[in-house]
Amino acid sequence: MAGSTKITASGVLGTADKPLKVYSVVIASTSLGASSAQLRNGSAATDSLVDVIGAEADGVATKSYGNHGKYFPAGLYVNLGLNVLHVDIDWEQITIS
Repeated sequence: MAGSTKITASGVLGTADKPLKVYSVVIASTSLGASSAQLRNGSAATDSLVDVIGAEADGVATKSYGNHGKYFPAGLYVNLGLNVLHVDIDWEQITIS
């Protein structure tokens, strides 16, 4: 699996507990205040924090991980904070043979 996914609620992206790569993240905030999205290595909100992307109120922020992407060996859980309108993630599920 791969592609671009729009997220409006916290949860697992792709197949739980399976590795994937993230190439870019775009976060959009509501006009009510600043927002953030936590990227966690695993399948739960308590798993290891890898990165936090934030945007100011009524704004948009982009984080790019380049052509090689950011590797999440245990899968990806996206934890959305307050005031998140949506998060768009470009990603690819990794198959290990």
